Amino acid sequence: MTVGNNSDKTFVITNEGTANLNVTATTITGTNAGEFNIQRGGGAFSLLPSATRDIIVRFAPTSAGSKTAAMSISSNDPDENPLLVTLSGSGTSSLSSPIFPTITNTTQPVAVAFWLNIDVGTSARPMTNLFGVSFDLNFSHTIYLDVVTPHASNVIPGSFLGSDVIFFQVVDETSGKVSVGNTRKAGQGGVNGYGTVAQVKFIAQATTPHGTPVQFSIANVSANDANGTSIPLEPGTITITIVSGLIVWPGDTNNDKIVNQADVLPLGLHWGKTGPARQNASNSWVGQFAAPWNPELATFADANGDGSINQADVLPIGLNWNKTHTIALAKSASDVSQARTSNEINLTITISGDTNPDKDFFIDIFANNVTNLFGLSFELIYTPTAFVDPQTAEAGINNLLGNDLIFFPMMNKNAGIDSGKVSIGISRKSGQDGVTGTGLVTRITAHMASNALSGVSTTRISLQNIVANDPNGNPIAIDTSFFNLVTHVENQLTTMPSGMVLGNNYPNPFNAATTIDYQLPKPTDVVLTIYDVQGHEVRHLIKAKKSAGYHSVLWDGKDQAGNLVASGIYFYRLTVDRFNETRKCVLMK
Repeated sequence: MTVGNNSDKTFVITNEGTANLNVTATTITGTNAGEFNIQRGGGAFSLLPSATRDIIVRFAPTSAGSKTAAMSISSNDPDENPLLVTLSGSGTSSLSSPIFPTITNTTQPVAVAFWLNIDVGTSARPMTNLFGVSFDLNFSHTIYLDVVTPHASNVIPGSFLGSDVIFFQVVDETSGKVSVGNTRKAGQGGVNGYGTVAQVKFIAQATTPHGTPVQFSIANVSANDANGTSIPLEPGTITITIVSGLIVWPGDTNNDKIVNQADVLPLGLHWGKTGPARQNASNSWVGQFAAPWNPELATFADANGDGSINQADVLPIGLNWNKTHTIALAKSASDVSQARTSNEINLTITISGDTNPDKDFFIDIFANNVTNLFGLSFELIYTPTAFVDPQTAEAGINNLLGNDLIFFPMMNKNAGIDSGKVSIGISRKSGQDGVTGTGLVTRITAHMASNALSGVSTTRISLQNIVANDPNGNPIAIDTSFFNLVTHVENQLTTMPSGMVLGNNYPNPFNAATTIDYQLPKPTDVVLTIYDVQGHEVRHLIKAKKSAGYHSVLWDGKDQAGNLVASGIYFYRLTVDRFNETRKCVLMK
């Protein structure tokens, strides 16, 4: 077998017998044995009948001339004697170290960013006294491949030359070229060994044809040591393959770019289904390439990528709760047209139990007069948040949707943008029918704070972001007259607020009107103003002196002139003396 200079040669072993064959191919002997190296496939292994095994041998001469060595092969076949395979090669040793692009996986999905490293040296051909290096990284298929912006954050130095370096980069995407210079500073000395001198993050557009090969090559290389003496480097290339398909973000099972209670519903629709597992699947918040299932939307419901839709797929929803992504996808659930059912769903809230201070009470959510209901998700909002403390949420026995359910509650009780919110996702399982009628879907047990007395003030409880579907995944319309439903829990506060607070509006997003709460520790002048995304004033909701205590104001979606404003994002700002706070709300018509 002839092996070329600094190149690989594949040697194939085939089991032509009818029984398993145990083979050992590990030893290279001879005067020049050290210049022939088994790169892959050697060692002790077993071959099934008709199976083959590739053994890759590399010849890396240390000096000019022809060289020979022998590789020993033995097996458990009594009719086969141990075999010596003669290895021969001829070439001139390459004293220069390489500079070459590397990547973790040579198969990359569309629409997911990936890092390409530019490395210098290897363990067999290390660098000596490298101080600085410059080069061009060329890449093909520029119509599909982009360097991720901003370039300053995505074309960066590697670790080999250290952290205190002078780094220069220029990206010319039209020509498919990234020019890089990376050097240490005077007085630091050069470095030895091998490692990464630069990293570039690329992304292939969603329109890239499946199987597109992309070649990366190094050109115009210049390197020097700490004395300014030129160092020769041998440039290398690499080719990767771009594959198209579906991109799954673990937990975003409905592929709407956010993980929330609605992601429970696809689990119910596709419960128990199986399909291709994702390669290198994880629950980490990163887009992962997935081979399409049948039906295609079930691909996203396999949240953990193990090839089966079951209770384990609930875990990525909790792990990645409220996370969002904005990268364009190869496919999207929104690309699939779905017929809306003719029936509607409305929900009502019923308060029962003891709402006196330091007592527990129940918040029951009922679905009324539904037809063919299969899954439901919603958010329950309560404000002020200081006096109602949700404890548990349960589907309950004799639930309208039955007892064999997928039920996922999320309590948001910590301070922040989602405080004062209970998120619920509940669904039947694939193979079950939808339900018709009226009944309880969720019971939330809450505790009334000890600093509240019954009879005067109110805690408001409302529903928002309601989603419902039938057994085919078709959305069920929401009765909007109940969308802004507010239920009151009566209580009186024994203490005044300790500071200025601007609460989250509810519901949010809202249709037609939304309520904004705020707290004042003392009587003062108050200004509450609505702004659009350009920062223009839309309306003054309040511009007056207000008493100390807990207040709320309704915005009916109109501007200062009384005209209805357009759907979109708006901001409301509370200004009291030196206090300023702004929050976001969304109007959806």
